[in-house]
Amino acid sequence: QAELLRGEMLNKDKALQSLKADENRLVKDLERREKERERFSSAIEQIIRNEMAQKRKDARTAPPPRKITSPSKANDERSDPPAPDNSGFGARKGSLTWPVGGGRISRAFGPQPHPTLKGVTVPNNGVDISAPAGSAVSSVHTGKVVGVQFIPGYQNMVIVQHGAYYTVYSNLESLSVSKGDEVAAGQAIGKLGSDDLHFEVWREKQRLNPAGWLR
Repeated sequence: QAELLRGEMLNKDKALQSLKADENRLVKDLERREKERERFSSAIEQIIRNEMAQKRKDARTAPPPRKITSPSKANDERSDPPAPDNSGFGARKGSLTWPVGGGRISRAFGPQPHPTLKGVTVPNNGVDISAPAGSAVSSVHTGKVVGVQFIPGYQNMVIVQHGAYYTVYSNLESLSVSKGDEVAAGQAIGKLGSDDLHFEVWREKQRLNPAGWLR
């Protein structure tokens, strides 16, 4: 009985060590993914800031000249009111076509519980859409491609501008558009890789829940 008990204790110790090793691996993986997510979000924000700055510059130089009450406010993007939506994107809330056919939302918008680490939440600035690898990914609305970039952990990313709105598509294995291209609603912009499609909707610098925009 003593020998059996010692054997059981050894097995439990080995199992506990294995669990601790798995937990350490998951924590390191979580830290890596968080750094990738920060680089991804920073890249999106930088592209949108650049587009907003360009639009402000164009507005100042276009006739009639834009009225500026304070030189300090002229250079402060926070003082500018939200840009009007002249693309028709805002009117299509709840009726946009899905960016990938036959997909389903596998991970919702906002803080989500980690699949294996108890008490740990992972932020999600968009939605993840599950679909077969190689599926065509399409623009949900007419717009202009303002960003194309490869980001580790998110593969190829495409940002399409629709007036004051922006849609983001990542985890693309291949691309069929380039920066500056005009795209139509439903036009393919690339093909999905082995991971779920990550899809985001922004109004200027504000993140929106894409689920409320899709048909």
